[in-house]
Amino acid sequence: MAKTLIAFLLFLAYCFVCQFLLSRGNVDAHRHWPIMLTLPVAIVALMILGERRQVILFQGLGILASGSGGAYAGAVAAAIHARRAPAQASRPPHLFS
Repeated sequence: MAKTLIAFLLFLAYCFVCQFLLSRGNVDAHRHWPIMLTLPVAIVALMILGERRQVILFQGLGILASGSGGAYAGAVAAAIHARRAPAQASRPPHLFS
């Protein structure tokens, strides 16, 4: 159980980083959530082809939750970063701060 939880957290972090890097500079990145669901849904679809029902119910829901949650959080973080970037670029540089 603990190993499975660690795997879900690592998958969440992986999806967060990938989506953040993919969405950098896009202010509306978090609005494209249907596209973000494709990776976790594809993984669960492949699981359905070869796994038992108990494994699908236990791991499939974790994969969907961690994958879509991580991707959406990465998109939101990228959108927030993109909104702040113009404000930071317009400030004069501080030479002695």
